[in-house]
This record gives sequence, C-alpha cells and structure tokens, in this order.
Amino acid sequence: MYSIVSSKRFQDLQADSRIAVVVDDGHDFGELRGVELTGRARVVGEVPRTGALSVPELVPVEAGYAAKYQGRETLRYDARHAWLVVDVDKIVSWDFRKIEGGAPRAGQG
Repeated sequence: MYSIVSSKRFQDLQADSRIAVVVDDGHDFGELRGVELTGRARVVGEVPRTGALSVPELVPVEAGYAAKYQGRETLRYDARHAWLVVDVDKIVSWDFRKIEGGAPRAGQG
C-alpha cells in the first residue's frame, strides 16, 4: 500500500500495526465475492519515500505503480508517501456465485 505519511491511517498503523484489508466485487447478492486479509502492516523503505535508498523489493512495485497511476516508467517521488506491506496472518474469502441454488443473478429472475 502507498500511503500519505501525514494521514491518520499511517499514524494509526505506526501506533498499532494490526490491519484488515477487504477487496470485494459484485452488485447483486448472488454475485458477491471477496477476500479479507488480516495481519500486521510494516513500512518498506524510507519515510517518506524519496527514492534515496535502493530497496530491491520495491523496484517492481514502484515500476508497476508508476506505469498504472503516473503513466511513467519510473516512480515520481513526492516526499509525502511511504510504502506499507501487510504480513498476512489470516485469509478469509467468499464467493456467493458458488452457492448452489443461490439467489438469482441479475437478468435471471
């Protein structure tokens, strides 16, 4: 995760690194699916990230972020953000599309 270091979220995670991250998809009940990751967040690289330190594990992450969100090959550092990684302790997932006889999907009903 790429977080602004002055944000409440970043400050809270410095005080207590426990975190839960949820990613979900779907609109109607019968198509809902997602995953919840719980664990601890830790900083990778300098705070804020300026690119001054070479961090091998961030090379592909920063390149991917730069391409997707900045339209560049290399990350433009703003000295406001830092990288966090979640060391996952538990994964819970769901996929209501797999429920036999579940709720009808949009257009089936």
